[in-house]
Amino acid sequence: MIVGDVETFAIEFQISEAHPDDHFLALGFFIVHVNGREYGVRSDNATMLANAVDGAAELLRTRGVTVNSRLSNMTADQLADEYLEIFYREISNKIAANDLKDRQTQFLSASCLWPSYDEEFDDGSHILRFDLGSHVRVVGFKNDNYQPDRLTETRVKAEVFYDVISRWPVLFREQRLRALQRH
Repeated sequence: MIVGDVETFAIEFQISEAHPDDHFLALGFFIVHVNGREYGVRSDNATMLANAVDGAAELLRTRGVTVNSRLSNMTADQLADEYLEIFYREISNKIAANDLKDRQTQFLSASCLWPSYDEEFDDGSHILRFDLGSHVRVVGFKNDNYQPDRLTETRVKAEVFYDVISRWPVLFREQRLRALQRH
C-alpha cells in the first residue's frame, strides 16, 4: 500500500505476516519514496514494522522542532557526507574526539534522523528531515560507498508531509488487524 505521491514523497509498506505481539506488530517491508527514488528493501521479510510505526509517532511528536541551523543550511551532499563520516566511516585523525561527539549530538538533538532506527532500511538508506516552517526538507541517501547518484532531496509542504506520516500508521493498523483476524 502506498500513502502519498511516489514522485515527491510517499511511504509504501506491505505486511507479509502479522504478529499479535505489540513489540513486533508485523513482518514486511517499509519503503520511503523521495523524488521517485526508493529507500528501503522490497522483500516480504525485510523488516519488523514496529520500529517504523514508532518512527512515525516520533516524527509527529517532534513536528516543528527547531533544527540545528548549521545542519539545515548544508547542501544535501554535505549532509550525507558528514552524516556518514561521523556515524559510519572509519574516523580519521582529522576529526577530534570531542568534535566528533559534538557533531553526532547535533544530528541526534536536531530530531532530523528518520526513521530513527536502522532496522527499516537494510539497504543502507538514511533519511534526514528538517522542518522549515511551512515546508519539510527531506534528504535521502544510501551508505553504499556513498554515491552522489543515490542522493536526493525535496521540499514538501509541511501539511502534505505530516498528512502522509499520520495516515500510514492508521492504514498499517487496519491492514494488520485484518491479517490477524484471518488467522
